[in-house]
Amino acid sequence: MMKKYCFHVNQQAPVIIQSRSATSGKVENLDYIPGSVFLGIVAQAYDQFRDPFAVFHAGKVRFGDAHLVHEGEISLKAPLSWHRDSGGKLHCLHRGERQGTDKVKQVRDSYITTTRLLQPVKHFSLKSAFDQEKRQSKENQMYGYEALAGGQEWAFWVEIDESVHPEDCQRIRDMLCGQKRIGKARGSEYGLVTMRPESTLTCPLKESSAVPHDGETHYLYALSDWILHDHHSGTPRLVPTAQDLGLGSEVDLHIDWSRSFLRTRSFTSYNGIQRSRGTLRQAIIKGSVLCLKNLSATSSFPDAIGAYTHEGYGKVLVNPQLLLLNEAPATHSGAPEISLETYPEVGQTGLLAAWTKAQKDQRQIHEVTTGAAGELSKKLIRLTNSQIGSFRQMAIQSTDCGSLLKQFEAFCTASTRSKQWSEVEKPLRSALKEHEKNYRLFVETLCQAATRAKKENSHD
Repeated sequence: MMKKYCFHVNQQAPVIIQSRSATSGKVENLDYIPGSVFLGIVAQAYDQFRDPFAVFHAGKVRFGDAHLVHEGEISLKAPLSWHRDSGGKLHCLHRGERQGTDKVKQVRDSYITTTRLLQPVKHFSLKSAFDQEKRQSKENQMYGYEALAGGQEWAFWVEIDESVHPEDCQRIRDMLCGQKRIGKARGSEYGLVTMRPESTLTCPLKESSAVPHDGETHYLYALSDWILHDHHSGTPRLVPTAQDLGLGSEVDLHIDWSRSFLRTRSFTSYNGIQRSRGTLRQAIIKGSVLCLKNLSATSSFPDAIGAYTHEGYGKVLVNPQLLLLNEAPATHSGAPEISLETYPEVGQTGLLAAWTKAQKDQRQIHEVTTGAAGELSKKLIRLTNSQIGSFRQMAIQSTDCGSLLKQFEAFCTASTRSKQWSEVEKPLRSALKEHEKNYRLFVETLCQAATRAKKENSHD
């Protein structure tokens, strides 16, 4: 028996989780947070568990994928059997409900609740490699990242078998709380999220329904990616068999391909502990719909199939409510809505005045920060460029000014650095406390001013 625990994820910064491991060309970002990410968070305390094999390898703990949350409801991936015609009408092709000869387009990259069709918001940013010697951007070294935009809310389930030791169960729940950094480039400005347990979220579209049977038809919906292998050779397989679906090898499985819709992808997973990638995985992606015929009405299916179920792969829904919908809800962006209530004192006609005031306040903050950083930067001339860069990196990765001060204190007291930082530690700590609200802007301005002062001093 598996116990389910729900967790809420609040995205505080953009998150990069790429759909494949390629390093050239356009690499799209996933529109969800895979369960392997949360497994990796818990695996940081691998040696502290009583029975790590049961937690991480035996399939007794399953980390689900995180989906968008809207109005207290966890969304599901829109079925790949959904298509729209040029007029916007929805056709549920898994039920054979296409009418007319208009061309139709598959509904992709969307998530659905009982009231909304959600679109995860993604942003693309262009970057440049940095030349440490010249202290400038490298030539011909441009690259870009597509990321899930910050401010979005997600939720996922963790399933834990009753045989798992209570202490291990509690440790898993504790590890999935608080501020974490996930995804690629999390050492920079990406990947900051806040996680907490959540018991009030629902997902009614997951519930099974009495779908009208036509010759004992069953619909299987891929709640997560399926990774299937041949039971004899171990080679990847992209067409499920009766044995994969838990029906037994003796069952004559009949798939109605005219009402089934599958998509696939290939990728290699990254292991942060081993610092290397694993073997190539070929998966049937979530949202795929499989129509099975000539099965008994009492046929039972496992809730997870295939390999890597502990990472959230292989989740199956049988005849879910989702596949009974006749019309998709209204489209809604996954990003938080911006309301005019943000500026209650100006009203709808005063948005320009509010924007002007915000720009003026920002300039004043920048002027104060620049002035204070200019005076202090002269004391940082004796530090090396790498020491200044280390301080800047600490500010980027910190969650607040208090955590930066603690990290800075430990950094300065190290035996190899105490002499170089002894003259600037006290005034720098004082300046950070003074500019606590805008400490990141202050540190960035200070480091830039210190680098310029070092160059000017070297020329003199």
